Amino acid sequence: MQRVAIRRLGLWSVFKFSLVAYLILFAIIFVMLLVSYLVALGIGALTAEQQSEALRQFGLSGGVALLLAFFGGIFAALFYAIINWLAAVVYNVLAMMTGGIEVLVEKTEEEARRGIAA
Repeated sequence: MQRVAIRRLGLWSVFKFSLVAYLILFAIIFVMLLVSYLVALGIGALTAEQQSEALRQFGLSGGVALLLAFFGGIFAALFYAIINWLAAVVYNVLAMMTGGIEVLVEKTEEEARRGIAA
């Protein structure tokens, strides 16, 4: 076993990874909601009259509501990526004071046979 310490997180890599992960999560949720909305319209569970009445109360049309949900999701993904970036900054400061987190890394038998460093 080899002992390594995580002393610093790359801020740019944390931000990029977080943003991509949140955008993928948003895309999955957005598609699921869109499909369920279209299925509800298709089977008659949500009539056009009910839909337009509910949206009229807020002064929105179906397209505008969809557009707002889309940009809201993009904004949320960016917001949470920034939160993760701030958490990485806090970790880096704490790691400077404490030395970071120690992790034990073990080579698998196959890696040991091939001579791959852990």
